[in-house]
Amino acid sequence: MPCCRAYTIDVVLSKQEGCSEVVDKLTELAERYPTRGFDEYYLKIHREGLIWNRKRVLRVYREMKLSLQAQEAYYKTRTTAIRDT
Repeated sequence: MPCCRAYTIDVVLSKQEGCSEVVDKLTELAERYPTRGFDEYYLKIHREGLIWNRKRVLRVYREMKLSLQAQEAYYKTRTTAIRDT
């Protein structure tokens, strides 16, 4: 395994090439279910028959920073519900 910079750049680019479908699907699910988390999204993806590696989907999920958006959406709905009661 070479330790040169070009090798690492090629590896990173090769990992990102096949992720466009995953990004599209996670974006769609995040828009439809903003308060859900990774486990819920992955379960929905799997139920649709899309067999993707869990680690790969989790990596893309984290790179998209969807975990922070889900937390913010959850707390916004929670504080609004508490204020309304």
